[in-house]
Amino acid sequence: MREPIRDTVEFQANQQLCQVAGDDVFLTVSEFVRERLRWTGTKTACEEGDCGSCTVLVARPAAQGMLYRPVNSCIRFVFQLDGCHLVTIEGLAADGNLTVAQQAMIDCHGSQCGFCTPGFVMAISAACRPAVDQHGTLPPVDWPVELSGNLCRCTGYLPILEAARHCETQEQLGDTWRNLQPGFLPRCEALRTSAFDIRGTHRGVSRRVVSPVTLEQSLRWRAELPEAEVIAGATDLGVRWTKRRQAAATWLDLGRVAALRSITESLPESAGGVEPGASVLEVGALATWADLLRQTETACPELAALLRRFGGPQIREVGTIGGNLVNASAIADALPFLLVLDATVDLASSRGERRVGIGQFLTANHQTVLRADELLVRVRVPLPDPGERFRLYKISRRRDLDIATITAAIRMGEESGKITRAAIAVGGAGPVAHRLERVESWLPGRPWTEATFCEAGDMAAQDVTPWSDLRGSADYRRQVVRGLVQRFFHESTAVPAGGA
Repeated sequence: MREPIRDTVEFQANQQLCQVAGDDVFLTVSEFVRERLRWTGTKTACEEGDCGSCTVLVARPAAQGMLYRPVNSCIRFVFQLDGCHLVTIEGLAADGNLTVAQQAMIDCHGSQCGFCTPGFVMAISAACRPAVDQHGTLPPVDWPVELSGNLCRCTGYLPILEAARHCETQEQLGDTWRNLQPGFLPRCEALRTSAFDIRGTHRGVSRRVVSPVTLEQSLRWRAELPEAEVIAGATDLGVRWTKRRQAAATWLDLGRVAALRSITESLPESAGGVEPGASVLEVGALATWADLLRQTETACPELAALLRRFGGPQIREVGTIGGNLVNASAIADALPFLLVLDATVDLASSRGERRVGIGQFLTANHQTVLRADELLVRVRVPLPDPGERFRLYKISRRRDLDIATITAAIRMGEESGKITRAAIAVGGAGPVAHRLERVESWLPGRPWTEATFCEAGDMAAQDVTPWSDLRGSADYRRQVVRGLVQRFFHESTAVPAGGA
């Protein structure tokens, strides 16, 4: 017997309970709060998740309680709010009493034209709350990183950063915006086990969204609806909708399938090609980049450093590793990392599961071996040995919140002044991110010298087939690939193996 299927989504918006059906579930969250709820403090500008002016807070009940995460409301859909608490700028102040973040923006003159101010206040609020300790004080926060998803055209950022840092010295006031309506949490528990199937018309097109809560349901619906577009974080699909009005008539929303969110680290015995003692991360397809960043702070600091440049917090909190892999962009930040570590993906359908190496999974730019009835369910990543020399690179026109021109990962072993093994992968230098196999086979046995790496860099530049676009010419990309191989030598020689 099949589980009951709902035809509405339910959530709390500030202090108001909402039940939405039909056409409105296909609105973006920013459209819904501005046009339906008439809360216009949430601003829209870029409509692609770049500027942060539309930032809201969204929380879903979890084992550790309600954790409020910053989200770009311009590229998130109403149906993704099911079972959540949505907080907009209107929900922060209570009875005329401003929150610490709001008052700090006033006291430090952090607002000029004011258009970006609501988004900054929400981002500061999100960064403050998880870090407040039991005594109500806030440990130091890396504010340039926490606010990297918000742009301001007026103040030059210094007053805004001053306001954010001011919050660290203030006693945290009662955050009444976190109050939930009676019965909301029990209702959320019921929603967690209840799938929905909603139809409506949006922009003149009949649309349908189905949202399972178990992997079994997901695979069944995938088999029944092979034409459906799979949606998880919507950081790419949301932009395609707001910028080009491209959206499938049917969506399969996996955002509520808890079984696909786990991240585990293990130390397996020798099996499946994994060396004994090598730490392995098993990452559910719906694990967000923020989840992975928190996990790899100690497990793989080199990856954590790269992930801090992956979008801004609003993107990292909802974007998923599975969505990024299925999108299969040639310049996806994490692909070289996964390639040099010989990561694998598990693909599932109602017929069973199969495991595929990342190199075989990617077939062309935005193309993979994923079949019409399959879902990517997990990624398995053997992490580098502590004794290996390992570096990740992202070259972009600006440091934060930018798409890469070239991405690269280099992993090598060295003993007694000689290279014992080598793995080099690049993205943005051909139709698909790939390993440089000719260079990899040439390097082992060569001396660990600058001359070796200069020659290897020349070979690498010859073995890529980049394109020219607004981020750089083909020749520039070749020069970057050459330079990164040489840069790896200097950086790895300056830092002992395993010290990255």
